[in-house]
Amino acid sequence: MSDTNQAATEYLVGYCADARTLNYAVLLNGPWGAGKTHFVNQFLRTYEIKHLYISLYGMTSTRQIEEEFWRQLHPVLSSKPMKILTAVGKGLLKASIKFDVDGDGKEDGSVSPTLPELDVAKLANPTGRVLIFDDLERCRMPLDEVLGYINSLVEHSDFKVILIANEKELVEKKDQRYPEIKEKLIGQTLEVRACVNEALDEFIASIADEAANKYLSENKAAIIQIYEQSDSGNLRVLKHALWDFERFAAGFPSYVWKNKEAASWLFGASLSLAIEYRLGRATSAEIIDLFENKMVREVSKYQRKKSDAEPASRVQALEDRYPTLSFDQTVFDGRVLADGLKNGWFDPNATEKGLSTSSLFVQPSELPAWRTVWSIFNVSDDEFNSAVAKMEKQFVAREFLEPGEILHVTGLRLFLSEAEVLALTRASVVSECKAYIDDLERTKALPRDYDEYFEGLPPSYGFGFVNSDTTEFREVRDYLRDALLRSFEASLPGKADALLDELRFKPDKFITQISSTGSGNVYWNVPLLKHIDLKAFVDALLSLQPSDQRRAILALKERYDHQRLSRELISEGDWLKQLSAELERCSNEASGIARWRLKKYAEWSAAPFEGK
Repeated sequence: MSDTNQAATEYLVGYCADARTLNYAVLLNGPWGAGKTHFVNQFLRTYEIKHLYISLYGMTSTRQIEEEFWRQLHPVLSSKPMKILTAVGKGLLKASIKFDVDGDGKEDGSVSPTLPELDVAKLANPTGRVLIFDDLERCRMPLDEVLGYINSLVEHSDFKVILIANEKELVEKKDQRYPEIKEKLIGQTLEVRACVNEALDEFIASIADEAANKYLSENKAAIIQIYEQSDSGNLRVLKHALWDFERFAAGFPSYVWKNKEAASWLFGASLSLAIEYRLGRATSAEIIDLFENKMVREVSKYQRKKSDAEPASRVQALEDRYPTLSFDQTVFDGRVLADGLKNGWFDPNATEKGLSTSSLFVQPSELPAWRTVWSIFNVSDDEFNSAVAKMEKQFVAREFLEPGEILHVTGLRLFLSEAEVLALTRASVVSECKAYIDDLERTKALPRDYDEYFEGLPPSYGFGFVNSDTTEFREVRDYLRDALLRSFEASLPGKADALLDELRFKPDKFITQISSTGSGNVYWNVPLLKHIDLKAFVDALLSLQPSDQRRAILALKERYDHQRLSRELISEGDWLKQLSAELERCSNEASGIARWRLKKYAEWSAAPFEGK
């Protein structure tokens, strides 16, 4: 037994061995996950205490307790085969079965083949058997009722009883009779504290993955350090967190285990975050934020005056709790850990992809220069200065074309100005970045695809934008967004011609692209149709089979649901009215069933205007 709970152990030894009639119970108190049940089970095994163990979890009556006594005392009679035999022989078997509980040669009771009739007082010799009641706070019976029942066993039947509970939860139930009953029933309360050293061997033995088991066995000190830094006192959470690490490690390529630094980092990050997630101190979104915005937080702390200090956020508190660990997106993609903990499964492909760009395995010279600059705390001064020089050279050469990269470089240049690494004012950085965007727009080098990304400001490439909360950064961001929208709008006539060809030759693809649901609906909220020549559109529509005509028109009708014609597609309104009028004209010139169909198409295309 561990020294941590030595006092509790010694007291229980004396309590169980005392031949006197004590008439009181012992309460083992401790928070959820502290290892109370583990401690008791080990105590019972070590000292070979004859006992009956009852979990009160969910029990609603004393009869359920006595039936559990029955099951433990008579495993054969209460087994499934015996119950079946009893059911078959019901009405034929009349004799009672006699039983001797305490082995003194005398009959202590009897049982019929139906429900047990049990006299608890005859269960055993009180000096030779201890009753263990676990999960007291989880019992669904009124607290005074279950404690009154247990008190009768102690006071009138002379049993020794050990209660296991988190007394804090019992007090929170605000049962006014609890203090009175406790005083009468419980003669000693013993505090049980989590003993990680004692439980760790058992936890590691449950790890089936050979490589993970070997690593954990060789790094017990690291496990204990992280557990102590978590300050959770919860062994149950630690056990499950180790299983989370096992699931994560199952996706490691063999080269990870050969790199001690990499294995140590991945172990530390995954175990600590598994503990935090299971304790409810970190959500998957907060874990992503922890990684993606590490540099952002550091720069913000650098820029913020002491007088402007703010209370630590949950993410910052998590980071501060583990001073020996580093949660860095340049080392590993935090989304892999966040998704794995949330889903209970770590995608091995995502794990390997995260490792393929990790600074643990990739040299700074092999990474984009801006990424190395972002990794201020993970690179040497020479590597950092070399990356800054390369980034500036690429900036002058206008090599950054992706919007996310442009914004990362903007934020980093603002920071480098503030840190006096670049001999530029922040105003100069803004001016130069705007000129950069102008040059890309003039040479038509900006992306011409619509991207909702610019409606907000999420991280790009898995990294948060440095200085994103500053006026200067937002000014450049908005300037870039406007330029991207102009670039996109300039591309619409060409995209409209391509979409018209889809209607002519691939109507299914046309329908998919303009619809508001499903994958591939790239133009569902883009006012593109107004750029299509109306007559060409009607000609293409009427060249289709009637079934495809109907589907295309209904897709148009659905396109404008939820008042989109009053919002993002408002500029298509005139085009749609003209389409309805043209279909009406065509119907007047047609005859037979074609006339009826065209009439319907005209009605359906006009439907979005009803009520306006």
